[in-house]
Amino acid sequence: MATKSVWDLPGGPWEKLFGGVWNNFNVAVYQNPGKVLLTTIFPKAGDVSWIMIRVDKILLVPKGNERIEKQLAEKNLNILKQQMPDRNMTYLILLSPPSTVEFGSSEIGPMVFQKVLELDKEVEDIMRIAKKANVEVIDLKDASYKESAPILGNPTILLSLLSVAPVGEEPKKEKLEEITLGENEEGIFRIDEGIFSKFTSIKKGSEEERNYLAQSIMECAMLDALPIPLIVDFSKHSLKLDSPNPYPYEYFKFGFSNKPVNFKLSRYTASEPERQIRINLNQATPQFIWKAFGLGKDEASMMILSTVGRLQQAGKLDNIASIEQELRNSPTFEEKERTVTNSAIRILRAIDKAYGDIFSSSFDMLSFTYNWIKSNEAMYISLSDMNTRKRLAFMLYILGAIDTVKRSSLLSELEQKRSGHILLSVIGMEWFGKGIIQSEIIDKILENHPGALFTSEEDLPMEIESRVSYRFQIIGPGRAKFYSGGRGKEFSMRPLLTCPP
Repeated sequence: MATKSVWDLPGGPWEKLFGGVWNNFNVAVYQNPGKVLLTTIFPKAGDVSWIMIRVDKILLVPKGNERIEKQLAEKNLNILKQQMPDRNMTYLILLSPPSTVEFGSSEIGPMVFQKVLELDKEVEDIMRIAKKANVEVIDLKDASYKESAPILGNPTILLSLLSVAPVGEEPKKEKLEEITLGENEEGIFRIDEGIFSKFTSIKKGSEEERNYLAQSIMECAMLDALPIPLIVDFSKHSLKLDSPNPYPYEYFKFGFSNKPVNFKLSRYTASEPERQIRINLNQATPQFIWKAFGLGKDEASMMILSTVGRLQQAGKLDNIASIEQELRNSPTFEEKERTVTNSAIRILRAIDKAYGDIFSSSFDMLSFTYNWIKSNEAMYISLSDMNTRKRLAFMLYILGAIDTVKRSSLLSELEQKRSGHILLSVIGMEWFGKGIIQSEIIDKILENHPGALFTSEEDLPMEIESRVSYRFQIIGPGRAKFYSGGRGKEFSMRPLLTCPP
């Protein structure tokens, strides 16, 4: 039953027909006086920074729908054909392409109005097609109360007709020979599965467009039995690989099951306020300490490294403050020694100010990494809301932990082989820059990761750029160009199995 709630957006007023949780999404459906339907979808929990907007229309065809089916199929519009029990007519549901925007964005109003205008044109065109074929098509706004009330007054029927947020299915992993990324004039656009064992880049376009294509590639990586995806995300538009796409695309056209996918994904953040991952300095190598702390070869730096070593042996290296406390507790007998100690304390305070609370001895990164490799599941780590220094420290620490676990005796023979297929994906690398830590990170990537994916608005670091075998460039909305030697091939990107970034 319709409520009195009204959303004052262009193309309205929009009166709410339904608002609640549907298949683990928050869903609301509104109608305007012309019985155009506005649907909003956003997560029930977790990341609520995005909202998906749809504008849809329902048409009724009492009989003769088969005479216009072919012409409707040629239209660039997703049209669902539905039958309802005890009714002898066909329901055509015209679904506008969905748009995903930042929650509360000022773009929503203009976007909705544009979608309404485009949908009105589609309805007019369908009416012309039907009239020429002598087929009666009834707009829902012109339908009798007997035909419209059971739909608009029954949320279960309404949401089923609109195919809103169907339940996602966890897919079975299988060995892929090719991965499907879209279509072009030649048909379905596929590339060899070997992309997962090479370096790949996605550049140009907007961050959302680059992330969309990256998410498409990572969906295939999660379907493939071989790679173990490790996604390190520095972007503002996170990949939503663990949320099934609530829009009813025709996935079978691209060789997928015609149901949205609910990928199993371990998602963590090192950003505030959650801070689910921290750096355990007890498990850090001297090389990490030296480079992350920006130490030199002076006496104060050597004193810090020596103190770190003592605390690590005792398992008492909790944070920067514990190093300072240890220095203060150490006896000093000569003026020079006191001077060096004071200098070391000043360095530590600068380090503490730069890094804040990213250190904790309670987080066992080595066990965390081992359990991830053992589980053979995708890992997603968000490092977006951080300054450059914290980002570099975390990235170096994560890559170092993987390297340590791979070299240890913890992994079985099968797990050791599996660890050789970790697919590193760095989302948003334009901030990276140059420096000592950057060089160390690049060395670890080149040494330990035969396959990796990088997105960046600009060129990648030269050492990585020279290793890239597969290059993608965004050339327009929903379109990209693929290069692997030669002139390149353009294609339109396929719909995502998961929610767009």
